[in-house]
Amino acid sequence: MFFETLPNEILIQVFGLLHRNDVHSLMHVCKQWHMAALLLYFQKIRVIEKHIKADSLFINGNFTQELTIYSGHTTKNPLREKESDKSTFLKLLSCLPNLEKIDIQSRTLPNQYMSFLRELINTDTYTQRIEEISFYSHCPEERVSHFLSCYNFRKSIRRLETQVSSDRLISTTSKSLSYFLPQFTYLTQLTYSCSQEDDVTLFDILLCCENIEDFKYSSRYPIPSRASSQVGTTRNKHLKRLTISSPIGTSAYINYVRTMQPLDYLNLTIERDGYEIFQVIEPFADVFQKFKEFKIDFNGGEYSSIPSSFTSSFYSVLCKLKCDRRILYDATFTSSECTSDDILVVRDDELSFRYIMREYDSSSFVEKHDIIDRQQIVKSLTFTEIRSSLSDILNYSKTFPQLETLYIQLLFLHVKISRLDVTISCLNTWSDLLNQIHNYLPNAETITFGRKNIFSGRKLDVTCDLTVFESLKAFNLHVDPIKMKRYDFIFFKFDYGDFHCYKRMFLNSDDKKDISVTVSSSSKLGSVIFIATIKVHSRLVEINCVPNSLYTIKPVAYS
Repeated sequence: MFFETLPNEILIQVFGLLHRNDVHSLMHVCKQWHMAALLLYFQKIRVIEKHIKADSLFINGNFTQELTIYSGHTTKNPLREKESDKSTFLKLLSCLPNLEKIDIQSRTLPNQYMSFLRELINTDTYTQRIEEISFYSHCPEERVSHFLSCYNFRKSIRRLETQVSSDRLISTTSKSLSYFLPQFTYLTQLTYSCSQEDDVTLFDILLCCENIEDFKYSSRYPIPSRASSQVGTTRNKHLKRLTISSPIGTSAYINYVRTMQPLDYLNLTIERDGYEIFQVIEPFADVFQKFKEFKIDFNGGEYSSIPSSFTSSFYSVLCKLKCDRRILYDATFTSSECTSDDILVVRDDELSFRYIMREYDSSSFVEKHDIIDRQQIVKSLTFTEIRSSLSDILNYSKTFPQLETLYIQLLFLHVKISRLDVTISCLNTWSDLLNQIHNYLPNAETITFGRKNIFSGRKLDVTCDLTVFESLKAFNLHVDPIKMKRYDFIFFKFDYGDFHCYKRMFLNSDDKKDISVTVSSSSKLGSVIFIATIKVHSRLVEINCVPNSLYTIKPVAYS
């Protein structure tokens, strides 16, 4: 058997793609699978706090790397005597010698567990590999307790996410954040969110954590003026990834990212209306090419549209970031109702940007937004969730000389145009739509209708006239078998100009499929008949109903 020859390392990788319950089932297949599944199954364990008992034995605890303690559905206090419960919790830790992460999700007694961890005198007695203690709270006191618990494991902690207030630390311990952070000697990944009462700057943290590799700094409050004098004082030679979520327009942080060493990743997160950043960085935007990946995104919430006064700077930044790269941008135009995705992404294999438009904008894109691709930097356009008409979108798309692919996603219409291929999905393929597509791409060679086209609504006949597409080589029609059940008989008329023919379509499960019928005789049976007429310019056009095992198409006579 093939799987019998696979090493455990590969089995673990494969089993890791499965649900935990499925991994448990695999433990009972054979000895080899038992060992691989056992290791993976106990790698992460979740324990309801009321189920932590003094006599619990974790026989496979040496496999566990991540422990989650959560409250479950109980609202009762499961710990009544602190000393007894502390010994129970510590016994649990002693059964997990390779534990790397503790995730406290207790809703009732988080401080109790934090005090257990904080009061440990010799952490090596219980575990020597704790790299992360995860806990989130809106309570300032609980944040302090969590931070001090992590500090007790400072010799092994590698990842730390905290919103602790330096002022709160001082009031609790008489020592500030700058005292504690340098003692996390193995800390490589830090996420720090500045509290309102603090004036901790980006540089304050970097000066305390010289070995940091991945740093996420967040603050929604004004940057202290002293930050300007701190530029150039940091020496974080190991830093590879940096995320700054702050009033980035302040010169101190901008000057820092201009002069810092190249990184693998830089992410600037701006407020929903912080588009002035593009005017700020426009003069030196080319320096951001030193980062392997550079991103600008929003700090949550609904996005605001880009003011026309920033459009020129926005496009100038795009051009400078592209520079002499051989790849072009994938651009997305969307409304301010959109609440996802990045504004700008630049990496070795990708250039993309998202342009947020004003709501209910039915005017010409060029007149209203003045985004004209003069430098020919865009190869793909996507329009989604906007209020503009199809004709406006198509006319504007013509102004992009290097455009290869166009996606349009409106309320009841999806269109994809890629070079000489067109795919349309809508409720009704009206003639004006086809004329607009023809005006945009008169030399289209392949047109495909999606499943929503032919059998939508209650019409008994539909005509699709494609004769204006004189370069057309193939027409593909998707059919939805479910909607076919509305009709007793379904016929297609293929009109090639100088010749036409009829074909009948029926479900393979249809009781009437064996009835010999013509187009004219079917009407005499008092049946519900559907006729779709497809017109093309010549017999050279190949007409295909996309194959489906549920239905069959056969030639049929008219009378």
